Amino acid sequence: MQAKKAGRMSWAVLAAAGWLIAGAAVMAQDASPASKPTPAPAPVPYPINRPAPVAGAPATPAPAVVPAIPPRLLVWDSERKTQTVQAGAANAEFVFLLTNTASFPVTISEIHTSCGCTVPKAPPMPWTLAPGTNGQVGINVNLAGKSGTFTKQITVSTTNAPGFPSILYVDITIPENPEAVRARNMQMASADPAAIFKGDCARCHVAPTVGKMDKDLYVAACGICHEAQNRATMVPDLHNLPHPTDYAFWKEIITHGKPRTLMPGFSAPQGGPLSPEQIESLAQLLNKSFPSRTAAVAGTNATLARINFAPQAPLPPLPQPPAVGAPPAPPAPPK
Repeated sequence: MQAKKAGRMSWAVLAAAGWLIAGAAVMAQDASPASKPTPAPAPVPYPINRPAPVAGAPATPAPAVVPAIPPRLLVWDSERKTQTVQAGAANAEFVFLLTNTASFPVTISEIHTSCGCTVPKAPPMPWTLAPGTNGQVGINVNLAGKSGTFTKQITVSTTNAPGFPSILYVDITIPENPEAVRARNMQMASADPAAIFKGDCARCHVAPTVGKMDKDLYVAACGICHEAQNRATMVPDLHNLPHPTDYAFWKEIITHGKPRTLMPGFSAPQGGPLSPEQIESLAQLLNKSFPSRTAAVAGTNATLARINFAPQAPLPPLPQPPAVGAPPAPPAPPK
């Protein structure tokens, strides 16, 4: 009996020892810092103005590498030149001076212009300039068919810095020929008399009339054409109209114009610039300043002495009374 009890106690002691060893191992493992799991890093939020990437979207390409701009090899006296030519000029000439500021030769491979009417004048290509030397490029612009202000571009390329040419500009102003402008304006007015109140013509025929009355208005609105030193032949001389005039005539023609002529209506409904009060002041002024031809016959207007009346047939001579003491005239022969 004692032997069985001793055996059971041995097994109990061994079991307890095993549990103690296992527990100590577990406690040692928990106490080791290497055995603890590493926490996942917190996600970094995207900036507010940057949207989160979309699944499957292509990756953002890396920024392109911008090549370094080479130093200026050619220095010009000016990269833009301006010229105002006379009306009717056939060509405009420019000269650009250049200097090779590099420490090595620079070769110009091409001079290209933006239009066939612009022709460069330079040594044959390729043109090599030694370090520190100078040269010049001439530009000839054909002005045929051109008017107003326009710009032409010249591109000078070198083999030393391909892709970085020198860009030159010429600005040309051609004043319009006054006779050509006048002819064009008259052609426009023939098709539409009210055209003088539109576009560029308004500077002369509308703007000067603003706020004016009576004589000042006549000078601004009427005298510009009727009192012009080079008055066109189809514009009548108001001092010598070939027909009677009165207040009603002047008001009607100022208000509505004259059909089939260059005379437009100056009233607002006709597209003109004058108010009813301005038209009234003009009609009164013209009626007083330009007497009617019928009044001139009485001698009030010497300029109307050039009136040509239709010739009249001569009247037969009147019979003369017999002289005192003269014999009676013979009887008339029977008819």
